[in-house]
Amino acid sequence: LFRASGLGRFRELVQAVSRDPAMLIYLDSVTNRKAHPNENYAREVMELFCLGEGEYTEEDIRELARCFTGWEIRRDQFRFNKYQHDTGTKTILGEEGIESGEEGVDVVVNQPACPRFLCRKLFRFFVTDAEEPSDELIQPLADELRANDLEIGPTVQRMLSSNLFFSELAYGRKIRSPIELSVGLLHSLEASTNIYTLEEGLRVLGQELFYPPNVKGWDGGRTWINSSTLLGRANLVRQVLDNEATRFGRGSLTDFCRANGWERGEQFVRGVVDTLFAAEPSQSVQRDVATLVDNTSLDEERRRRDALHWLCSLPEFQLG
Repeated sequence: LFRASGLGRFRELVQAVSRDPAMLIYLDSVTNRKAHPNENYAREVMELFCLGEGEYTEEDIRELARCFTGWEIRRDQFRFNKYQHDTGTKTILGEEGIESGEEGVDVVVNQPACPRFLCRKLFRFFVTDAEEPSDELIQPLADELRANDLEIGPTVQRMLSSNLFFSELAYGRKIRSPIELSVGLLHSLEASTNIYTLEEGLRVLGQELFYPPNVKGWDGGRTWINSSTLLGRANLVRQVLDNEATRFGRGSLTDFCRANGWERGEQFVRGVVDTLFAAEPSQSVQRDVATLVDNTSLDEERRRRDALHWLCSLPEFQLG
């Protein structure tokens, strides 16, 4: 659903998510009946998906929950049960005469707070989670998003092609999640590994694939880093590099380095840093790693993997 609609109109995405059987089950919409409205999904639509805290009241949540009554699942598909739907009119965010769930969603996404909320989320995801963006920075993006009828793609394109995205504000200002850290390493070096080793390492670090802790997902940012997880991240890289199933372009790391002109220690370090790092490690560390690579008394494949692990254990590698 998100692959197909994630860059399209946000309104259509929210409508589709609201009818998705997985969401209906996860946030208890299947138990939302006119006699006993369930407010879970209505609350998350306003708080987490569209507006953010402070932009709605508890009464707005109750009224939106009434709009969703009768939305259920039959044979694994969405079905509207008119007999369990509250047919009375509702007032949501000052809009009177609202009846259906679709109308309720439209009222929510039409709020001026919605594009601002979305742009802040996009900014934190793509640019930096180190600091909160100012209103002066967000408002022009929000105005453009609203002018484009909340079509996400053009706003993301503008954000990723802006001078801001290539400035010091964005460069090395995001903490990589465990998935970004490990899968990014493998992808950048054309590598593959044992998926079970990777999955277990991610689980230990608190990012079990397809099992976020709640509907909000992982908090991300600084929550990924503490004294325990920093060691765990280094251990995950070690486990991947030590796994006999790990290949680099279908061969050894040594073969990959030779194919890319990373044979000498200095070339190896420069290639890895340019490929994997957003923040430059110190020159002294780079020299020490290069010395390890050039130490011919050790097995070549072993010393290259040890050198890669050394670099990927540095604080600078945690940043993207």
